[in-house]
Amino acid sequence: MKNKILMCAMLVYVSAFAMAAGTRSAVTGPVYGKAKHHDNAAISYFAKEHFFMDFPNATDVAWKNTKAFQEAHFTMNNIAYTAYYDADNELVGTTTAKTFTDLPMNAQRYIQKKYAGYTPADVIFFDDNQANETDMNLFDQPFADEDNYFVLMKKPGENIVLKVNSEGYVDFFKNI
Repeated sequence: MKNKILMCAMLVYVSAFAMAAGTRSAVTGPVYGKAKHHDNAAISYFAKEHFFMDFPNATDVAWKNTKAFQEAHFTMNNIAYTAYYDADNELVGTTTAKTFTDLPMNAQRYIQKKYAGYTPADVIFFDDNQANETDMNLFDQPFADEDNYFVLMKKPGENIVLKVNSEGYVDFFKNI
């Protein structure tokens, strides 16, 4: 009888220890990384796990929940990025700031000619995760998966966004 009680106590102790060691809070996530939360919504444990596998050298990680995605804002190689994870906790793609001169040369010439009254303000590059079929959503507008630049163009009283693909094809994207 004494052996059975001792065995049961050991089993409970080992089970409790194993459960505690394998559990991570959905709010705090993995022990590694510097994840921070800027809102009260919990970020998925699995999105965080995938993020740290996708970007093992990321630093200064800050998470944010949006209507469409779980976003990880981070730095890697001294460059700021945002990674977007879908409802299945899979990487949709990343964005990073670029300059107008980063656009393909034919796109620069076309924009300067066709949108002469506008000034390029911001350029964002979206790098699509081709293994994920989820469509991206920027400027509150979805678009089909592919790598694209998004150029915010301004003139007094009017702001527009142009979409530029990697070959330099320019397409009107949205009025803002």
